[in-house]
Amino acid sequence: MYNKVILMGRVGIDPEVIDVNGKKKVRIRLATNNVQYNPQENRFETVSTDWHTIVFWGDRAERVSQTVRKGDLILVEGQLRTREWEGQDGQKRYAVEVVVDTYRKVAPAKGTGQSETQENIAAPAFEDDTPIDPALGNYTSINELPEGDTKDDLPF
Repeated sequence: MYNKVILMGRVGIDPEVIDVNGKKKVRIRLATNNVQYNPQENRFETVSTDWHTIVFWGDRAERVSQTVRKGDLILVEGQLRTREWEGQDGQKRYAVEVVVDTYRKVAPAKGTGQSETQENIAAPAFEDDTPIDPALGNYTSINELPEGDTKDDLPF
């Protein structure tokens, strides 16, 4: 079995810091867009937006609470988890969350005065030591792979 989620989107709320039995948990909401090409307008258009609950624990939670803000573009990798609890009305409630293994801030929120260059988007700095894609090792982009491991060597 395999449970892996990779999402890139804009942060919808500032990180919410929660203390769970002495452990630090941070929760954010992440908006991802579904886009399609409109040939009449010769541009891509947002068809719909999905909202995801993203959860960070421990050291990652600490870093996220200090570095990520509403509007930032981030890339997260983690696993889906279903959380169950009983509501005040006695009914069982469920929530599906992405528990983050690794993440990186791709670009700051629009209008923050920080430049959002193509360079930032192409090769963002890692927030964690673990790469998003293990196949890339410690490289931040497939374009940085050593000779012989280029994207042209992919089997498809």
